[in-house]
Amino acid sequence: AGVAAALLSASAQGSSAASFDVIFDDARGLIGGQLVKVAGAQAGSIKNVVVVKQGSGARTVFKAKIEATIDSKFMPLRANATCTIRPQGLIAENYVDCDPGSPPAPVLRASHGQPPTVPVQNTTEPVSLLDLFNIFNVPTRERFALIINELGIGTAGEGQNFNDVLYRVNPSLKLADQVIG
Repeated sequence: AGVAAALLSASAQGSSAASFDVIFDDARGLIGGQLVKVAGAQAGSIKNVVVVKQGSGARTVFKAKIEATIDSKFMPLRANATCTIRPQGLIAENYVDCDPGSPPAPVLRASHGQPPTVPVQNTTEPVSLLDLFNIFNVPTRERFALIINELGIGTAGEGQNFNDVLYRVNPSLKLADQVIG
């Protein structure tokens, strides 16, 4: 009876859940049940994290799709909505923080039976402090040197894709490019 009363009171207040997806280059340790914030306010949680294939043939890439549920009062998200993965505390647990976009932008709509999706171009993943410190470990340092040495071969002909990833890694790179331009 108590559960039924709680459900009825929640529905009477107009509280309902809305779903949306976010595409990231990397899930960065996100799992179902972790926090989703919208404009800095706790809005919901991650339902699931899945790998999705984008492109075809030699241009096929794999991305992380974050399926989230938030309170409907935080909807709609706009076409210029942005999301980033942020650390929640010192234990490096992460959460998704989204900016819903500006009102003049069109509403982000569902398509092909999928909920509204924030595209990978509108997402960022900051470099964590642990990633920087791990470079100084001997095995990591050796692997990092190998990666740097082979970077030219791995990115041959993929300059634009490489630039796109770098811009999404840190928003300050995009802002620096605008200032320099």
